[in-house]
Amino acid sequence: MDEHLEELFPFYALGALSDDEKAQVEAYVAVNRAAQGRLVEACQITSALPYAARPARPSPQVKMAVLNRIHAEKRQTRLEPTPFPAVRKPSFWERLWPTPQRNWAMPALAGLSLLLALLAGSWAVLLNGQMSQVQQQNLAFEHELSRQNETLATLLEQVKPLQAENTALKNEVGAQRAALARLNETVEPLQAENSALKQELAAQAEQIAALDQAVSQPQGEGTVSAKLVAALQQELTAQREQLAALDNEVAQLQAVNANLGRELVTQRAVMAEVTSPDVQAMKLAGTETIPQAHGQLIANPGEDTAVLLVSGLPPLQPGLVYQFWLVQNGQLRRAGEFTVDNSGLGLLQVATDTAIGSYEAMGISVEPAHSSGDSSNEMIMLGNLSS
Repeated sequence: MDEHLEELFPFYALGALSDDEKAQVEAYVAVNRAAQGRLVEACQITSALPYAARPARPSPQVKMAVLNRIHAEKRQTRLEPTPFPAVRKPSFWERLWPTPQRNWAMPALAGLSLLLALLAGSWAVLLNGQMSQVQQQNLAFEHELSRQNETLATLLEQVKPLQAENTALKNEVGAQRAALARLNETVEPLQAENSALKQELAAQAEQIAALDQAVSQPQGEGTVSAKLVAALQQELTAQREQLAALDNEVAQLQAVNANLGRELVTQRAVMAEVTSPDVQAMKLAGTETIPQAHGQLIANPGEDTAVLLVSGLPPLQPGLVYQFWLVQNGQLRRAGEFTVDNSGLGLLQVATDTAIGSYEAMGISVEPAHSSGDSSNEMIMLGNLSS
């Protein structure tokens, strides 16, 4: 019961209690000095509340109305005699809280309540506006999220064929690496054999030089017979034939080594191009002339180099090559010529003047080797660089 009465102290200070509640509070503090001190403290805090409010300048109309009221009250005071105040015993509340404070406390509390109500209304309006703005933002976010989800679904659909193509490219790269390893295994013994043949040729040359010197020396009577000279000349001829055969074999091996070296360089370029970032594979397809042919141009659209891989093309007669074309602004531009092996596979390392992405299309035709100018032959393979 005591805790309940002390909870009423703030309302007592604000004058918000009923008569019964006020009487209960006054009776309680009359016999409890500690509670009386807490009630006085609550009343003092309440009396200081008006000073916490920010002063507001009244409008000229309000000021004029107050002054007119004051003048009217003064005139009425002069006309009416002032009654002698009746002497009465002060109440408990008057003893607890002096009269000068009570004169202005209630209007101040009323003004403070009005100010708090205005602030609460303004805050509610502000919160309403912020809530509407947040709801609009949420709607915009939901719309953007829906659009992003649709875009993501579209991208996933586009990525699926690219993933399959990427897997095929990785398999092809693995095959190219295996081929490179086999080529390295083939080149190393050829290089060793080539070195041994060069050493043998040097030894044969020394022997031939010695025989030539022996044959060309003046013959004394009875020192070297005609049969020995004929045998030496015959052996010299055989050695020269063997040297010629060895020279021919060395030349063939050197040509094979050169081809293998070029193939190794091309294979490394292909691997570097395939494994570079932002690489794309743009497809070529055979026309009605060779429908089984297909290929890919592997390139980064921002670079000026690429690798062309084709299959399904038949080997050509001597003097003819496959010509690769790039189309820019409707004009054909030569981009390299190549041949294919017996299985129909062809490889071309392409280098252009501008970035690959600046061209619109590509094609392949059959042309005479080392020809120049525009083509008069039809395209047997075509492709779009934007695909």
